[in-house]
Amino acid sequence: MLNWNSHGHPPAELFGTPHFDFHFYLADAASVMAINPAAPDFVTRAAHLPESKYVPKDYVPDPLPPAQAGVPGMGVHWFDSTEGFVPGRYVFTQTFINGSWDGRYTFMDRC
Repeated sequence: MLNWNSHGHPPAELFGTPHFDFHFYLADAASVMAINPAAPDFVTRAAHLPESKYVPKDYVPDPLPPAQAGVPGMGVHWFDSTEGFVPGRYVFTQTFINGSWDGRYTFMDRC
């Protein structure tokens, strides 16, 4: 999926500049669309992270609580901890993000 973010996206302090996102999903469309905060098990499924042996080196999950870290139609974003995502010091140009849902990787995102 290709998305044009004309005003960036949250968190605006990090990704608030216009850019394209290239999403490569590893799950079928119905499963991805079922990632919905209205689902009664949303928080539980967001908190269920993949086993560490499947996590790329230096990647960490979004530090927000699961109820906020789970993005509808995507899952939990994983960031490269070596990139220094510090508001006010990080200048966004491009990055590679991984994503998971309910213990499985669901997407890769080049933005």
